[in-house]
Amino acid sequence: VFGIELLLIYIIWYSPLRCAASVILPGPVLLVTAHPDDEAMFFTPTLLWFQKAGIPVDLLCFSAGDFDGLGSVRHTELLNAAKHFGIRHLRIIDNPDEFPDNPCCDWPYDSIASQVRRTCTEWGIETVVTFDTHGVSLHPNHCALSRAIYLDRKFSRSSPYSELYFLKSLPVYRKYFSIVDATCDLIFAWRRTQHLTLLVPFRMLYLAYTSMLAHRSQLLWYRWLYIWFSVYMYKNTLIKMCFNNCGRGRVRHNSTSLFPKTDRGNLNA
Repeated sequence: VFGIELLLIYIIWYSPLRCAASVILPGPVLLVTAHPDDEAMFFTPTLLWFQKAGIPVDLLCFSAGDFDGLGSVRHTELLNAAKHFGIRHLRIIDNPDEFPDNPCCDWPYDSIASQVRRTCTEWGIETVVTFDTHGVSLHPNHCALSRAIYLDRKFSRSSPYSELYFLKSLPVYRKYFSIVDATCDLIFAWRRTQHLTLLVPFRMLYLAYTSMLAHRSQLLWYRWLYIWFSVYMYKNTLIKMCFNNCGRGRVRHNSTSLFPKTDRGNLNA
């Protein structure tokens, strides 16, 4: 056990992956999520790094999380979470007719793209961060955001922001087993020169593990397990999308696995 702990300390604090500490993304940054608590469950390392680097971050959430009839409660919880992360601007789209908090309902790609463009223009956004097409948990609402934003950026002649990053989804055996994930990072680090790995700064670890406390209505027993075991609570890997210098609409690595061909022809396909 002691040996494993030493290995983890080496991997997290002394490996080359810590180079993200010196990376500065153009700001302001817009984080696009589907539900209240997405920012805490999946993007905590990213938000804490931006906070540490002094990069202004705004948050666009596409629902009030009213699946269980707790929309007003979760709206307030997200306001508190935004303060926790030092969010500059927060916009919650409470429109259940168009963006219902329901994994069985499709969200219109055109409407998503329109909202993102309007928000980026209004707030002077330079970088957008959201889920990849697998949405971490394969939640359809998460996936819809990724596909809509990607397709809009790919097929539009102009964009109100300059850079787009997707949060890399991990398989279950890496998502909940940090030693496996850390080992994979070491083995395959040479293949991921264009990936940005963000680890929670040591002095901010307590913020990472208390970030979900703002969403008390969601703290069921299995959420506590997630908080303690999920890799997403202390590490994010962001994939930079390349649209100009690398050829229009291409992903830096493995584009075909990120975007199925059926999603490439029409925003509402």
